[in-house]
Amino acid sequence: FEGKNCEVDVTCNIKNGRCNQFCKLGPDNKVVCSCTTGYKLAEDRRSCEPAVPFPCGRVSVPHISTTRT
Repeated sequence: FEGKNCEVDVTCNIKNGRCNQFCKLGPDNKVVCSCTTGYKLAEDRRSCEPAVPFPCGRVSVPHISTTRT
């Protein structure tokens, strides 16, 4: 719960528990966020950031030379 009088129920059912990717309730019924493969939980414990250079869904753009010979 959050709010001045604990009137706001913060669970995974409401805005995905404020998690960027995955949300589950921990043993104490508090929101626990997690990330998909290739990402890691950021310092805010809600956002996900790439853990590898090209995580799933992101590809590199090959370098294209503009020099002609």
